[in-house]
Amino acid sequence: EQDTKSSSIQIKPSFTTIPSWKDDVRPLVIASSSVVLRTIILQLFLSGATAMAARSSSIGGDALAAHQIAIQIWLLCSFICDSLAAASQTLVADAIGRESNRDVRTISNLVLFYSILLGLVLSCVGLLIGNDAVISFF
Repeated sequence: EQDTKSSSIQIKPSFTTIPSWKDDVRPLVIASSSVVLRTIILQLFLSGATAMAARSSSIGGDALAAHQIAIQIWLLCSFICDSLAAASQTLVADAIGRESNRDVRTISNLVLFYSILLGLVLSCVGLLIGNDAVISFF
């Protein structure tokens, strides 16, 4: 007879110990430093572009509002793409950890398909937003 009990892993967080910088925290900081740097540069660039648009004497209130709408739509599209990238990295890392080359290839091909599809959808959304009827709505 097979044992019907299922084994499960229990993770119990420990709030009584402080992780060591060298062994626990430093590798995480190094691994995430490029993403943090990219985010900081992106926010500085967007803040600078908004400040320059607001200070320009030739841009009226309507153009400034359109600038803000365009930035918000661009950020939304960026977050959608980032969510696909994060999920993809997790799935591929899991497959690599299981040493399943077939799953890595399958996941990579599926993510490539979804990325192309997402690019086409966001391009169509961009073209729709550029339509005069949509612009007049705002």
